[in-house]
Amino acid sequence: MIEPVSRISGTQILRLRARILRTLGDELSSSETVAVIELVKNAYDADATRVLVRFQGPLEIGHGTIEVMDNGYGMSLETIRTTWMEPATLFRKRQQRSEQYGRRVLGEKGIGRFAASRLANTLEVVTRRAGEDREIRVRFDWSQFDDEHKYLDQVEVLWEESEPAEICPAGTTQALWRGEETPESSALTHGTVLRMEGLRAIWGESQLETLHTGLSRLVSPFFEQD
Repeated sequence: MIEPVSRISGTQILRLRARILRTLGDELSSSETVAVIELVKNAYDADATRVLVRFQGPLEIGHGTIEVMDNGYGMSLETIRTTWMEPATLFRKRQQRSEQYGRRVLGEKGIGRFAASRLANTLEVVTRRAGEDREIRVRFDWSQFDDEHKYLDQVEVLWEESEPAEICPAGTTQALWRGEETPESSALTHGTVLRMEGLRAIWGESQLETLHTGLSRLVSPFFEQD
């Protein structure tokens, strides 16, 4: 007679380590210039008609700042807390055309924004949704995602909602119209600023030239400035 085999079974929930986002950010883009271009593509998907990429030195490891700002339709607090905070969200897969202009969106995987982790040690997101009278500010400290003992669901990201200070007339996004006639105030009440501080790589002349070339390919040959 065959003796019954003793078995023990159970289930285990998969938990992602926090460093998975660092890995995604580093592997998603083949270089720092490609990472910046991915963020500009996100602005295009948000129906931006103006995007400014601004560097502030020294452009050395641990120093300097990269800003990517746009006049897209911006994000609400709900979008930040759900869609933007959920890696690999299905939002873009379900919505393949942009909200206002019906553009075919360039980002489909829902992870392009994490390219920012390749660029710098911190990311500050300032955004204001069209039609809203307050702006949202979110801060990512990517060093939290380097903690080998921390799981992704243990990382806390700070956000705040306040009176507009950057996406408003005379605010940061007015730089999108630099050297031109001041736009109507309504044009300055929506958009997004991505501010990345503490660079993770040196940006020299060759890298900046490569970025300029890559960005120029995104501009339609039929574009006419107002």
